[in-house]
Amino acid sequence: ELRNDDDDDDDDGDGDEEIDNVNAEFFDVDLSSHKYTIGDAGCSQLAQSFSTANENNATTNIYIRTLDLEANGLSAISGSTLATAIIASTTAASIHTIPLFSRLQNLNLGCNGIGPDGCETLAPQLCHLPHLESLDFHGNGIADKGCVALAKSLCALKFLRVLDLSANRIENVGAAALGVLFQSDDDNDDDGGESSVKISRSHCCCRLTTLNLRENGIESIDALISNSSTSTGISTNTTHILELQALDLSWNSIVNFDAILENKYRYPKLTELELKGNALSDSECVSFCSKFDDNHN
Repeated sequence: ELRNDDDDDDDDGDGDEEIDNVNAEFFDVDLSSHKYTIGDAGCSQLAQSFSTANENNATTNIYIRTLDLEANGLSAISGSTLATAIIASTTAASIHTIPLFSRLQNLNLGCNGIGPDGCETLAPQLCHLPHLESLDFHGNGIADKGCVALAKSLCALKFLRVLDLSANRIENVGAAALGVLFQSDDDNDDDGGESSVKISRSHCCCRLTTLNLRENGIESIDALISNSSTSTGISTNTTHILELQALDLSWNSIVNFDAILENKYRYPKLTELELKGNALSDSECVSFCSKFDDNHN
């Protein structure tokens, strides 16, 4: 299913450049499984069609804003196929070739079987999608290996707002790797030894507002939540205020949420916090809620 959006103005407030060609056309590609199951073979054919979309079009530049391939039976093979497609369609090979994915904002690969190896192949190419705002990778079994690869690439995406990594067999190593998304570019800078703590809202690696990590195997969130000065033992005097509004950590095996309490001041916009289905006792839950409310107030 193709949905066309001819709006070529920069009205999203993200500061990106305008499209020079007034005949630019934007499409939402929805091949999610309620209508299709394309598999690896279909993904390969789709990638081939993407590679030639603009080659013979001299009057209109075609851009894809949304690509939805949820629940299509994709495997690690498709991870490699999509990686190649992104490279091919975000790099102008000649003056007549328009980067098809250069304006991609939403990518949904959820509920497939891309796995750790497929994710490790695809992840480094995501940095070629500078306007990406939403990435849904739920239910792909990427494990720690895939999550680490994603974290390295996603920290370069300044406009990424929504990240869904639920049901992916991610454990402590993968969760810790995602901590880089909540660090600033200058967390480890030395400001000359001043002792006071300064609050800054700038230079965070990305500006996530929603992070979904439910139904994984995470036991500790210290490295994910904590400031680098807390988690690494490195003393810094700058604390960066983050944009996170919704965090889902439900149905993991987390035994301690002290990191959330200790770093609550870094997340003043956090209004949705899902913690059900973890390893806290009833009394520990009551204690946490009481302390959270005190810190919030």
